[in-house]
Amino acid sequence: MFVKTNLYKGETLVFKSVQESVDPNKIHLYKELFEKLKHLDIIWFAHPDYKNEDWLKQYNFVTYVDYLQYQTYTHNINHNTSWNFDSNRILCHTGRPYKFNRTKLIMMLSERGLLKHCEYSYRVPNKQMQDACRKFFVDWSDEDFYTWMSEHHRAPIGVDLYSINDNIVDDFMPGLNLSNTLSQSSLFNISVESWFCEVLSSQDPFLTEKTWKPILHNLPFIHVGQPGSLNKLKNLGFKTFEEYLLVPYDHITDQEQRMSAVIENIAYWFDHIHDHKDNIINDTQHNYQHFLKIMHDLENELDSKGIKELLPTSIEYLLSRYPQYRLTFT
Repeated sequence: MFVKTNLYKGETLVFKSVQESVDPNKIHLYKELFEKLKHLDIIWFAHPDYKNEDWLKQYNFVTYVDYLQYQTYTHNINHNTSWNFDSNRILCHTGRPYKFNRTKLIMMLSERGLLKHCEYSYRVPNKQMQDACRKFFVDWSDEDFYTWMSEHHRAPIGVDLYSINDNIVDDFMPGLNLSNTLSQSSLFNISVESWFCEVLSSQDPFLTEKTWKPILHNLPFIHVGQPGSLNKLKNLGFKTFEEYLLVPYDHITDQEQRMSAVIENIAYWFDHIHDHKDNIINDTQHNYQHFLKIMHDLENELDSKGIKELLPTSIEYLLSRYPQYRLTFT
């Protein structure tokens, strides 16, 4: 591939590594890539976590974009602009079920009698998907397990489904639009992230659209993600609602203890969130406005560099809008 790129001197190479945090094992690959491609103009959209990497400071072609944050912004055109504190439903979209923080969450919410107050999704539509969750029910009989799975299977509602290449994209699609109807009828959001205590490292926790959607829709949230996630959000300038909860949980690294703290906080908020209403209204508005400012600043930067059109969701989308672009695969 490096040899063939010599055929394209004067062209510009655009690449993205924006859905991952820094992987130290890849740094030598990036350096080799840049050396081999120095005869080309390069535009690189990199995740903001790379900003702290000293080795990158020598390269002037990097634009830092939290792609999942930006994609949430571009897909969610209509926002719920204020928190409806008179709601009585908890919003909980879980995504793929075969992770501890998703199946265990639904199980414990059910055991505490909280699931009946949730507008939730927990998609286990077939035996293959159910079997992937079996590891969390080691003491259950097969009959009890499959019965529970069937009873708790639930597809998401209040989300917009759309098609890409005739394939329906659903709740698992990053940046999927959250309807105003659903966000306006939710008391608070349980933000069920991609990773929980199974991913612990010195790197910053990885935040996805699951974190950004409630912020963009003015919802307070309880975060079911990696330890340190709330601290990262605070460093980014967001409010995390910890002072209005019963049990501090951001520092807990044991998955069972962490999940127990999350459940206690959910139960407490369902009964007492109105005790903190005025402060939470201010915090949700702060988060909403701060999110919009980050996105507006990013768009201004992209516009100033003339590269905003190079950050679409897919190659198909890019070509549909800019048919003059030539893509070469080698």
